[in-house]
Amino acid sequence: MRRLLTALALSRRVAQAALAVMLAGLASQTAFAGDPGDILIGSVPEGSSNGLSYRSETFPDAATSQSVFAVAKCAKRKVLTGGGAFATGPAQDGRFLELGPNRINDIPTKPRKSFTAQFENANANPADATSFAICARKKGLSMETRATPEPDNDAVVSAKARCPKGTSVTGGGLTSDSNEEFILASAPYDGNDADPKPDDGWRTSVVTGIGQPDRQLRAHAFCSSRFTLAYRRDTDTDVTLDGSALADCPGRAAITGGGIAISGGAGAFVNTSAPVDDAGAEDEVPDDAWQGSAGVTTGSRRVDVYAICRT
Repeated sequence: MRRLLTALALSRRVAQAALAVMLAGLASQTAFAGDPGDILIGSVPEGSSNGLSYRSETFPDAATSQSVFAVAKCAKRKVLTGGGAFATGPAQDGRFLELGPNRINDIPTKPRKSFTAQFENANANPADATSFAICARKKGLSMETRATPEPDNDAVVSAKARCPKGTSVTGGGLTSDSNEEFILASAPYDGNDADPKPDDGWRTSVVTGIGQPDRQLRAHAFCSSRFTLAYRRDTDTDVTLDGSALADCPGRAAITGGGIAISGGAGAFVNTSAPVDDAGAEDEVPDDAWQGSAGVTTGSRRVDVYAICRT
């Protein structure tokens, strides 16, 4: 499956580059340079399933130590149910610093309509970073946000956003005011209610980087009062270098969102958390499963990957 992800990302590079040139002057594909980094905004159709539509944007050939933003936008009259990101290259050689609805002033897109992925490449070779937006019509959907202060550098900070009563989480993400943070978790959680499903909200955890005073970590939960959802999890244990897991949707269910959680504190980071197409599926829509990958530099870790599926 990892080979499938890489092949899909590489096969899009030529088309993405051509699209970026063609749409350079349009609002649907805007390129920026300089602070806070290089940015590409796009809405490349990846197909639809079960009332959900899948969009992507790829930033190709990020250079060594380059920080780039890939922003995937929903189509008109649709908002996010979830989102994710995929990076080419070894899991230890690249990490995402931002995975969530847009809250960056330099990116002119609405938070509920666009999923922002900030990627930093540590490999000597260029790498591609792809952001995915999973979208549906707005009725019955909401976005809940909760913030936690980030008072110190190099500290583990967590935040949780709970869905309102009568709703279930469809996906989520995180945003942070810190720079160069290491993401440890962006995943659904169970709020210790009557059932064991991780359907109550979204949890996030990061190791903070260098930031400014009054900075915050924000957890964002996308919630639905209308969807019938299934929750699946897959785990990779005793990870010492890089680990990955793949959580599949049941039957003909379609991915609304997904996440990843790495055990422990500093010394690990998220490399990939993204929807994927099953190699045996009849179509090429990334609606079948959720792939997560982590890089580990210290200790032995557990990597849990979650898929949230509309049945």
